[in-house]
Amino acid sequence: TVLITLFQSGMMANGIAGAGLPSGQSLIVFSRIPFVLSTMLAVTTGTIFLMWLGEQITERGVGNGISLIIFAGIVARFPVAVGSMINYLRIQETVTPFRAIVVVLMMIAVIAGIVIMTYAQRRITIRRGKQVVGRKVYGGQTSYLPIRVNTAGVIPVIFAAAIMIFPLQILGWLTGISTVDMEAGALKTIIETTEPFFAWLYAQMGIGGFLYNALYVLLIIFFCYFYTSITFNPKDLAENLQRYGSTIPGYSQGKRTQQYITYIIERVTLAGALMLSVICVVPNVVTAAWGIDPTITDFLGGTGLIIVVGVALDTVNQIENHLRMRNYDTFRKRGRVRGRRFA
Repeated sequence: TVLITLFQSGMMANGIAGAGLPSGQSLIVFSRIPFVLSTMLAVTTGTIFLMWLGEQITERGVGNGISLIIFAGIVARFPVAVGSMINYLRIQETVTPFRAIVVVLMMIAVIAGIVIMTYAQRRITIRRGKQVVGRKVYGGQTSYLPIRVNTAGVIPVIFAAAIMIFPLQILGWLTGISTVDMEAGALKTIIETTEPFFAWLYAQMGIGGFLYNALYVLLIIFFCYFYTSITFNPKDLAENLQRYGSTIPGYSQGKRTQQYITYIIERVTLAGALMLSVICVVPNVVTAAWGIDPTITDFLGGTGLIIVVGVALDTVNQIENHLRMRNYDTFRKRGRVRGRRFA
């Protein structure tokens, strides 16, 4: 994380140092190298502090601390998004009433899609083995093993969006290289020859570009599978089922059960990853096609809204689980007190 932050902050500081005002004056008042180094130090220090703060929230609070911090940052931009939409509606240059209605409907569809993906499950039938104790027979019931369609939640979206910043920063730097002060030579020839290609590639990697969306989808699918493989181990699950005498109808215990669970997880994860990719990409296409400010579509139907809804649902689920555990503990304590009274 520190290396990624140093790289991104260095690219950002270098871009700011290279920019200028319309009057031709530079944005920085001192030399370039101290500005870049101080910016890298400040951004990296702030990032480490936020990581520490997120860990403290996770340990002492409810929900994932880092996700809640990202959630708060996105929600803080909500007034800006609403103000931008109202302003565009007033001037009616890029956002017409029809397009505003489409954006609102897209927002509702994204919320509905995230809620459906969060609670959608693929249930695997499990049959418990029968046990005879004395004259009574225990077990033999049928239950279900729920596998969520979107086990990874919003983590793939966060990781994919963060990684997509790298090619844009690198291409922006390669496109902006100036050869005015360079002496004639092989390096100057290479830069002047390849700069149009990098400029075209930079345009394609913009929000709404084909390469951007294609790479974005691939990253989301990759991180969905990666995160699911870390949090869900079919081998351990098959061993636990065998240990407690439970079986999946039609599959023997052990390796066959593990293969079947792996097959189900792969199919379910692919469906969830594709749904998540569509929800993320459609707002980008609308932004590019209609020329709407990304601030509007990102919050009212894009990655920002996906993160907000996903984190909110996960936090609510964790709060409900804590309340259930608290009520259960309270019930047990009351039972113990009553038992002592009647003893």
